[in-house]
Amino acid sequence: MDADISKCFDKIDHEKLLSLIGFKGKVRTQIRAWLKSGNIFEGIFDSTASGTPQGGVISPLLSNIALDGIEKVIGDWAENQDLKRPDGKPLDSKKKRRMSVSFVRYADDFVVMNHNARVIEKCKEIIGNFLAERGLKLSEAKTKIVHTRIPYEGVEPGFEFLGFKVKHFDTTKHSAKNNQGRNIGFRLLIFPSMKSRRKHFEKVDGILRRYKHVRHSWIINTLNPVIIGWTNYFKYSHFLTTKVAASMEQTLFKKLLYWGKRNLNSANKSMKPYDKFWHKINGRRQFAFIDRKGDYVTISLYRSIAKGSSLVKYVKVKGTISVCNGDLKYWSRRTISPSMKSKTKEKLLKRQDYKCLVCGATFYQMTSLKPTILSLLREEVLIRLPIYNSCMLSVTIIKVLINFSYARRNSIPKFLRSRVR
Repeated sequence: MDADISKCFDKIDHEKLLSLIGFKGKVRTQIRAWLKSGNIFEGIFDSTASGTPQGGVISPLLSNIALDGIEKVIGDWAENQDLKRPDGKPLDSKKKRRMSVSFVRYADDFVVMNHNARVIEKCKEIIGNFLAERGLKLSEAKTKIVHTRIPYEGVEPGFEFLGFKVKHFDTTKHSAKNNQGRNIGFRLLIFPSMKSRRKHFEKVDGILRRYKHVRHSWIINTLNPVIIGWTNYFKYSHFLTTKVAASMEQTLFKKLLYWGKRNLNSANKSMKPYDKFWHKINGRRQFAFIDRKGDYVTISLYRSIAKGSSLVKYVKVKGTISVCNGDLKYWSRRTISPSMKSKTKEKLLKRQDYKCLVCGATFYQMTSLKPTILSLLREEVLIRLPIYNSCMLSVTIIKVLINFSYARRNSIPKFLRSRVR
């Protein structure tokens, strides 16, 4: 079920929201004042009997508080039902029954997934009752029950969520496999939806139309951040394998070629835009210009940005976990990149309590984590230290101190002895 809440920010019941927040005293009074502040439009004051302030910095937090608990309600219901697996075998434990109904939410958009349409219908009813207590209701226009592989009740297979299209495709060569290792005849693909691609190119068209007669170096410098940002959001999907990137590059080429034709003035009508704006770089023609240093600056291409990215299976955050609850180890374990997931490096991180040895900060962004191996000069002793890149200077100093200490006392500093292997 692909669901959306109708006017989520405008219809939240204030009293129910305040009871869910739980604070008393000045905090509760201040939040109530925000909710009841009203708004002025064209000199006319309009009171707010429900909803959260549109555009307010606290509105997303308040809406999340109001919607928190849907997953728990669905899970509690699923535990006491006679649910079955797709092959017809019953689920013999409460945990398996709870996990058989998947719920994913981002703000007021969410999806509920199960192989049985009757289960989804019941979940829709449960969610409707849950929202009614908070003064909300599901949007009939945007909420629909779909099948990811075949048409269901006249609705095309697959659904869109956060700009992605999720759909099963029938295939024999690259089919997914079941628990017994046998091909099941179809495969799940996740890729940018047509709506997302169309919206992206509308933005590109707006830039090209607005600046028809500027230098193409300015066009490249303006379009590159747009292309890079969009690709970085969608690259952790089947962006390359579905040939969506190649198709988008072809569309981008046509738009730039059309811009080039309009850009050439009357004196250069004899020159073709392909010859003027596309330069041969490493055996391939690319839309580029030469900067002051004499280097080529090219337009960013979707495939080159997404190259090397792999579709990593995402593990959903536990419904009861929050960054604010102090469980830093949980978030540190989640952010370990696939390249870091080896037994040795996992042991190093666990031994350091998932913290940088130098600055003591908990590892969150593992892209800036660099496992560094320092060796003593006098002996073949390795000291493995996972650290942040920003702590490299401090590590150099530590390395000098280690070697100096070992040369003077033939020993290693106490705070590093437990890390010598």
